[in-house]
Amino acid sequence: MLGFGLPLLNVAPSISSQTRYVAVMLIIGLAGATLTDWFATAVARRQRSALIVAYGRAIGAAFGLLNAIFWLKSFRPEDIPNLGVVEAVDFALILIFCFASSMVTLLLLHLLMFTGGLLAQRLGRRFSDGFFVTALLLFLGFIALTAVVEPGWLGGQLGAQAP
Repeated sequence: MLGFGLPLLNVAPSISSQTRYVAVMLIIGLAGATLTDWFATAVARRQRSALIVAYGRAIGAAFGLLNAIFWLKSFRPEDIPNLGVVEAVDFALILIFCFASSMVTLLLLHLLMFTGGLLAQRLGRRFSDGFFVTALLLFLGFIALTAVVEPGWLGGQLGAQAP
């Protein structure tokens, strides 16, 4: 965690844009995996499904990385190539915004997966069948949404670029 805090110091070495992209995606991917693992464990205990526990972390990591890409794409295109040279405060704001947005999106996806499991159970199928089918459909839909949405769809302006 100290390594991610270094860009906030003025004396920190500059970090390339690829490293910052990877840092944002890793943080969000790991947080998504952890949050989904907790969610999957809670759901699996209630529904008595070992499959949900077994694949919960993987589903969370996949959705976390996809969320990171989606929310990074929301910034204006002229700002994205300069992610590695923006001021440290701007990078911290991008990281916090992408993290918070991804976690809110992930919570909504969890609710939809849980609802899909309940719907399958109500239709006489296993809860895990509905859970995984809903997760797959949401994942494919989210990939399509990420591919279709224009870069910079959210707008916004970063601060002045670092020299």
